[in-house]
Amino acid sequence: MNYSALPSVGYPVPMLRSMMALLLCGCASLGGLVEKPKVTLHSVEVTRVSFEGLSANFAFTVENPNPIGVDLSRLDYQLTIDGHELAQGHGDQTLSVPSNGTGTMVLPVSVRFVELGQAVASLLTKQTLPYTIKATLGFSTPMGTVDIPVESSGSFPVPQLPRAQLLGAQLADLSLGGVTLQVNLGFANPNAFAMPVAGLAWRVSVEGASVASGSSPAMELPPSGTQPVRLDVRIDFLRAGTAVASALQAGSATVSVDGQLDMGVFKAPVSVAQSLRLR
Repeated sequence: MNYSALPSVGYPVPMLRSMMALLLCGCASLGGLVEKPKVTLHSVEVTRVSFEGLSANFAFTVENPNPIGVDLSRLDYQLTIDGHELAQGHGDQTLSVPSNGTGTMVLPVSVRFVELGQAVASLLTKQTLPYTIKATLGFSTPMGTVDIPVESSGSFPVPQLPRAQLLGAQLADLSLGGVTLQVNLGFANPNAFAMPVAGLAWRVSVEGASVASGSSPAMELPPSGTQPVRLDVRIDFLRAGTAVASALQAGSATVSVDGQLDMGVFKAPVSVAQSLRLR
């Protein structure tokens, strides 16, 4: 057929040729003119996890079986996490998929754990959170907008609380009136990301008797590592009592540390106790 002989009727010749090619291809959907693109969610990348929330990139692959290109004209999505509908919105991504080709579109989504409607401390007792994402991608074609729904489910990691450890203790500045007890703590971070801590409020007991309380400054727990913290506790023998004084002088005592780590959105409890040789 001589395409150049076709009347333009207001359309440019290249578009007329594309439309004629569609008419001749005999596609089986949308009136035999345009075959629906195939959309799949091929990967989900978690880009940030903290005690406040998480962010993830949802990557969609689009396969266009048509002899003309198609353009993404709209994107609607709904993310459900642990049964709670969150992050409903409209994406502003652009995507042009060539004829008989493929394209990839990335949808970034962020959520805050407080939106789940439960205490963060309760949330952190879980290892993972199930999610379902439902998206509708609309593509512009010569026959109008074609909507392609896609749905996928999986799970997100949940940040784990740091673990407190008693690493030892030693005596210093011994005098007739008292002694300084240096308590060595370690806070192990089981997560693959650093954990900022605004501070530590602590109380130290020896042989069951509270001997001192205080606070430590802000710190950052290294990813998959342990951050040491030393507490310098000055103990007055007269105020502490004979049981504490005798244990310290004997060089062996049960030492306990209780308190809270300030994680920003909540306070993580700390409670460790151990019978230690006081060097």
